Amino acid sequence: MNTPAVEFDATRVCREVPSCLRERRQWVCWRFIVRGGKTTKCPMCPTERREASSTDPTTWGTFDQAVTACKESEGLAGVGFVFSADDPFAGIDLDNCIDTSSGEVKSWARPILAQLDSYSEISPSGKGVKVFVRASKSRPRCKTGHKDGAIEMYDRDRFFTVTGVRLPDRPADIEERQTAIDAVYASVFGEGQAPQLPLVNLSNNGQAPLDDDEIVRLACSSRKSGTKFASLWAGRWNGYFNSASEADSSVAFTLGFYTKNATQIDRIFRCSGLMRPKWDEKHGQKTYGQMTIEKALETVFAQDRENALAATVVGTGEKGFNGDGLAGLQTQLSFQTGGNPEPSGGITYDPSTQSLYVSDSENQLIRRIDFLNDDFTDSTVMIVAGQPGAAGLIGDGGPATAASLSNPQDLEIGPDGNLYFADVDNDVVRRIDLATGIIERVAGTGERGYAGDGGSALNAQLDRPFGVAFDLSGDLYVSDTFNSRIRKIEMEY
Repeated sequence: MNTPAVEFDATRVCREVPSCLRERRQWVCWRFIVRGGKTTKCPMCPTERREASSTDPTTWGTFDQAVTACKESEGLAGVGFVFSADDPFAGIDLDNCIDTSSGEVKSWARPILAQLDSYSEISPSGKGVKVFVRASKSRPRCKTGHKDGAIEMYDRDRFFTVTGVRLPDRPADIEERQTAIDAVYASVFGEGQAPQLPLVNLSNNGQAPLDDDEIVRLACSSRKSGTKFASLWAGRWNGYFNSASEADSSVAFTLGFYTKNATQIDRIFRCSGLMRPKWDEKHGQKTYGQMTIEKALETVFAQDRENALAATVVGTGEKGFNGDGLAGLQTQLSFQTGGNPEPSGGITYDPSTQSLYVSDSENQLIRRIDFLNDDFTDSTVMIVAGQPGAAGLIGDGGPATAASLSNPQDLEIGPDGNLYFADVDNDVVRRIDLATGIIERVAGTGERGYAGDGGSALNAQLDRPFGVAFDLSGDLYVSDTFNSRIRKIEMEY
């Protein structure tokens, strides 16, 4: 069994952990387990010998319950606090920010800790620091590599291990730090406050156009090539190429990844440190700059065609259910299969949070996929509604994670920003308030049949509705499949 470098100490935890955390019923225990060949920390329910979930409050307990469970069980390594939408806290995890040879905080982490200036403690590995603040995240990204470590930020649906080994030069309480967390987020992820998303330009192959400054910012902040592009953009090409012409081609190609508009590429390039008279020199009927852009776009289009391949971002390929809170590529899903399967596995994207929602139909769940990096290779899958394998129609008016579903299918994000889905075998359409996590019926009584036109949607009878969709006015359409009808619901938000 793994032993953490910072072992659980009940006296220390009770003495150092701020009372504003201790008084909340959001505590779990944790233990080491091996998943996919990798050792990880698994949250455990403090009142029962079963795994806990950071999205299911029924698996959490009080601080005292968690401490007692850890003292009485050798299999538990420590306690942890679960962030939820109902609390005012957020957590920042600075991974590998402690120099183990000296025990000192590394230079890259010191400004971040000083800026946040709130209760901070050393993690169980002895190599990281976790900071607790009173704030919320204004943008969706959660994790990124940083210097020789990594930084993670959460304000819900995640648990932090708690050791009580407080950094002595930081406050003993959890401080209000909204401005600070916004600034740290912008610095770490290269993003400011949530911008208004540009309208989709359907004449541009469905892509949302980016302005010049945004393209340069994205290119400079790319995890793979941002450092290189930033140097080339500033005119410092010597460390990468033998000639400025090669640098020109590289920058034009990178810009072509973000826009296929040759005029925009030319306009952006002229603002770079590579711009020089050669760009406008004529070579036959075209300038050097025109030829460079054309060649770059030819290469981009060729790569687009070559790279237009399917890539798995969620699922192991093995049907089943193997837990919650796992990485996307380690998570099992269960859709209907066989010679003549019914539709299964609805999917929708929430642009406001950049999260993906999936109907894990045979597991009777709705799940959310949060992508943690730019190339979608790292993600976390969380249950937002339902209980694994438990079909039924219970829970309306309460937490969606405590409700039962029965063959959930089509999903849509409504005009109000909430998640609507067809709960097929329950013969209802339900809604999840993504801010509070509360689930409720929108249409259908739960009794199969056909009735109710002209009256309240809650009093209407449906027969296995498979599809839902919204029109531009916000009204909801339901595919009442086995009644061979489309039903319209005039919504009030």
